[in-house]
Amino acid sequence: LLDDIEKAVVAELWLLAVTGALLVPDVAGALAHPSGEAKGNRYRAWWDSTDLKVAYEGFLSSADAYYYRCSLAHQGTGGHPKAATGRVLFLPPARITVHKGRMRGIGAAGVDAIALDIRAFVADVVGVARHWLDTRCADPVVSTNLAKSVRLHPNGVHPFIVGSPVVG
Repeated sequence: LLDDIEKAVVAELWLLAVTGALLVPDVAGALAHPSGEAKGNRYRAWWDSTDLKVAYEGFLSSADAYYYRCSLAHQGTGGHPKAATGRVLFLPPARITVHKGRMRGIGAAGVDAIALDIRAFVADVVGVARHWLDTRCADPVVSTNLAKSVRLHPNGVHPFIVGSPVVG
């Protein structure tokens, strides 16, 4: 998953890159739990236990990251009514670069938003996740759940499909 998220950035598949990055805390939170299931509280706890909490302090909280992940994955929208940040705007590379920015009371409705650089956000999330995996892969719960994770099987999954790549 982490490799594919990075490939999405290289291919300039911005929506896939952002969606993938926002899924990472869900997956990591599930990997660390004996049930192997994702839950909002596990998402937030994982985010808050990593450098993402400090890196995005004042811009994107674990709760708002989770809300944005929910609105993006389930409704395809750019904001969630419960989010304190208003809208989250992810910026692809352009003439003007904004790593992190906050806009308050914009427009007639006085809407708040934050702006985050896609490449930096994805690099931060993927980097934190790789470090977390390196330090936790020997944990019995994580290693058991990791073995069940979806991945590319280049030669298939016996006995179902053999000799052809399968994601599953």
